[in-house]
Amino acid sequence: MANQILSMNKLHLVLRLLIEGKSRRHISRVVEISRNTVDKYACIFDSHPLSLSELYKLDDFNLQTIVKPEYQAKSSLEDLYKSFPSVLKELKKVGVTKKILWTAYKTKDPGGVGYSQYCDHLNTYLKNHQFSYVFEHKAADKLMIDFAGKKLYLTDYDTGEQVPVEFFVGILPCSGFTFAMASLSQQSPDFLGCLGACLASIGGVPEAIVTDNLKPAVNKASKYDPELNLSMADFAAHYDTVILPTRAYKPKDKALVEGAVKILYTRVYAPLTNTLNQIGNHRVNKLAELLPNNFKKL
Repeated sequence: MANQILSMNKLHLVLRLLIEGKSRRHISRVVEISRNTVDKYACIFDSHPLSLSELYKLDDFNLQTIVKPEYQAKSSLEDLYKSFPSVLKELKKVGVTKKILWTAYKTKDPGGVGYSQYCDHLNTYLKNHQFSYVFEHKAADKLMIDFAGKKLYLTDYDTGEQVPVEFFVGILPCSGFTFAMASLSQQSPDFLGCLGACLASIGGVPEAIVTDNLKPAVNKASKYDPELNLSMADFAAHYDTVILPTRAYKPKDKALVEGAVKILYTRVYAPLTNTLNQIGNHRVNKLAELLPNNFKKL
């Protein structure tokens, strides 16, 4: 399929392998494209005044215009990509969707790309501008805490009434030691009670406690100077530790505790739900044994 258009990832891979001096047969096998396709792009790159290394450093837009000259006609794409930083800011606002932003874009540029292409280009932009850093956690350095998004329930054995309860989770990033505890609410007394029990279970106090912007912990969220709840501040002073609220809309700041919550959904929530269903069926069967025969028929 010599006429196929490669994705930018595969195109960069072909370039890198050519720079490394790999054979075209090897490139065809690694990239999973035909030998003719490799020959086609190799000829384009060889005939270009820029070296392979210089071509490899080009951004997606400029590289695409080289392998597909007609792509240059779509100069509006360059303006589209330049608009994406402000688009991402708008998407954080309540009620704003990609569809709304695309409609505004088409109003300004009627000859612009369609909605599906607009979303594809936005996703490409995001992939190329999202960088991650792998943290190396030290022992006893931090404790990450949070409440699970889904609730557990206390069930009255006699009435069957269910009372929702919160599920507190704490994890030591270095060792992966995880503590979990149900509480009646997220209010300060219950929250600090869970946190105190967590420290007791750990058998020590970390240098810092990383928490989400929970109401019992943080009065006012801020990227630079968050305002702690008075009870939370007193708790930290008593245990001689530091409270580090995460940044708003930055779940990666406490990714480990988010992952711990998902594991507990599987290992705690699911088994409890299954057990409760079995208990419920057992109670129904016992009740049926006590009923008269005419009621059993119903």
